[in-house]
Amino acid sequence: MKSFFSKLLLLVLPVGALVIGTNFLIDPANLFSSKAYVSGIAEILVKGHNVDNVINYDERLLQEAYVGMQGARPDIAVIGSSRIMEIGTDFFAGRRVWNLGVSHANINDILAIVGLLEMKGKLPSELFINIDDGLFSKESTNEWESIASYRNYLLDQLQLQSIARNTGESLVFKRITSLVSPQYFQESLSFKLKGYDKKYKDVGKDTPTISGRFYDGSISYSESYVHPDTGRVAKVAVNTARTAKKIEADTTKEMIWMRLVDFLQKKNVKLTILFIPYHPDYFAGINQRQGSVLTKFEEEIKRQAEIKNINTVGSLNSALFNITKSDFYDPYHCSKKGIQQIFINSRL
Repeated sequence: MKSFFSKLLLLVLPVGALVIGTNFLIDPANLFSSKAYVSGIAEILVKGHNVDNVINYDERLLQEAYVGMQGARPDIAVIGSSRIMEIGTDFFAGRRVWNLGVSHANINDILAIVGLLEMKGKLPSELFINIDDGLFSKESTNEWESIASYRNYLLDQLQLQSIARNTGESLVFKRITSLVSPQYFQESLSFKLKGYDKKYKDVGKDTPTISGRFYDGSISYSESYVHPDTGRVAKVAVNTARTAKKIEADTTKEMIWMRLVDFLQKKNVKLTILFIPYHPDYFAGINQRQGSVLTKFEEEIKRQAEIKNINTVGSLNSALFNITKSDFYDPYHCSKKGIQQIFINSRL
């Protein structure tokens, strides 16, 4: 029996070492090199250059590095989900702009980004916040945990001691389990075999062509993404709406939002709420199946904004701005051209 276990150990140890070594060294999702990776990107952006081939990185940690390396606060910051990531300096001529959008943003991300700006003494004089149902939804990701300390800091500033704090321990656990994960081992091998390269590139003032960031933090999508098959996108939008889970708001998140609004107004930050349209087939499908939930949501936010004397721009309904199906990359993301149309119509 002892001999059997010795032989088994001789087999398991090399295999385990191979898996761990491959996962750590290739690391396609940058689970073990996140801070170094995003710091290098931020250094390029802060010196006024654009960066290309930016893939598989923690967007929250990038914002932390980007804000931390800046020498002065911006005139305008734009925060929210990936739906606002193309908004940059070209939307606000002559103004210093930071786009701090992150994918799948919910109210905890907004708290964390505002907390980051406040803690670093870089709250802008004007703040644009992208609002949609995902901000307050019961269904949300925990990606914000990588910058949980700033969210916790702001909760204290908002005097919301009753809201649970978070230490980001789940992210540490994820990294540990990924070291020995057979699935991550397969992803690592596939990444290498396909010839992918994690090395980002400083392209100076040139426009990134693969997938990158402009110096103001706004995103540069690949050509294939911004020129999709319009018919295919429409079909996906219809199916996505048909299979979507019921949209339910978290009342605690809504309460936090109202407390955040009061905090920003006390800080004399001019606040503008942005509504970016959904694909018309997705918007219509969700409303039809879920009792006009998106329309009612927007109406309620605008009602609250009017009471607080807050400016609102745009709509979840693309028809209000004559934005067509050809102006969408997918069910959720309106094109830069479409968003610019909203800004022009709103005379911003």
